[in-house]
Amino acid sequence: MQKKTIIFFIAILIIGSIFLAFPDGTLVSNDSETNQLDLGDKILPFDDAVAKDDGNDTKEISETDKLASGDNSNKMKYEDDWCVAAVDLEPKSLAYYKKELSDLRQEQNNLFSAGNRPDSTEGRLAPYEELDVDILKELADKNDKLALLVLLQSNSIELIDQKAKYALQMVTLGYLEQGLSELILEPLLIAESRYLETGVVDAQVKDALLTALAVVEYALKHQSATALNSYLFMLSDMDEFLLNDILSEDDLPKIKLIADEFSKLIDSRREIMQLPPMEVRTKALSKIARYSYEQKLAIIIAENKDKMVEPFGLAAIWGDSLLQKNECRERMIAFYTR
Repeated sequence: MQKKTIIFFIAILIIGSIFLAFPDGTLVSNDSETNQLDLGDKILPFDDAVAKDDGNDTKEISETDKLASGDNSNKMKYEDDWCVAAVDLEPKSLAYYKKELSDLRQEQNNLFSAGNRPDSTEGRLAPYEELDVDILKELADKNDKLALLVLLQSNSIELIDQKAKYALQMVTLGYLEQGLSELILEPLLIAESRYLETGVVDAQVKDALLTALAVVEYALKHQSATALNSYLFMLSDMDEFLLNDILSEDDLPKIKLIADEFSKLIDSRREIMQLPPMEVRTKALSKIARYSYEQKLAIIIAENKDKMVEPFGLAAIWGDSLLQKNECRERMIAFYTR
């Protein structure tokens, strides 16, 4: 069964063997000169490790404004090992934290979030959205991130079967939020389609759910909470897919096995593109980026507490690892549960 599941997973993600390849089978490098589109006098640069803004940080900043006053005698500095910024930091450090978080979000928004500023993604995508699909594909083959994003967001029927290819390329380049949020749709839609066709949760449905959970595991391992949020949202109204009714203890190791295979696939492609293993990238994340992840994770858990154990049983899968409880995480969850 393990071998069957891995084959199923790889079949979804590796359509043929052309994911990052040119027709001759070679892979493009990550040379920064290939990662921009020259549109006359417009050169569009790219950042290295950004994530999609989902508004969660705005929620915390509003909380900091409400809690900034009061006794500061036991407050901490930004450099200290603090947990809940709004509660723990002294005023100057809190201001610095808010600036760091704002700068992080600005960096992210400049590439991947819509807005009305000329340097926002909405402004940057405009020239791309006017391009022919074939030109977009050529740019995507050269690792042009905005071309990849336009292709992922496209509603064109001719691109439906190629979304997984471009999503995997995004993940390989380090854009986990955008890539994994698309990749997780593949197995979930397969599970739903199969169930609607047969009316039963058969082995194919189960394998698809294991694949989706493996995508979530990979995401959590690399400080990305979007896949978990997407999983919970997609299955929130599907009582037929309750994990406690579908998975057994024997199934839990399969999730890690599939995630490990996916990790090897990504790292092998990153090596060819002269990029470090994803673990190196994850370890290099800044303090504010790590806090942003923990904050988003805490909000997701706070808003889906009933789904952590029942009916989704996610605590049974990662309760001793990626979703393991600790004092700080519990404080953050409690903070956002209020």
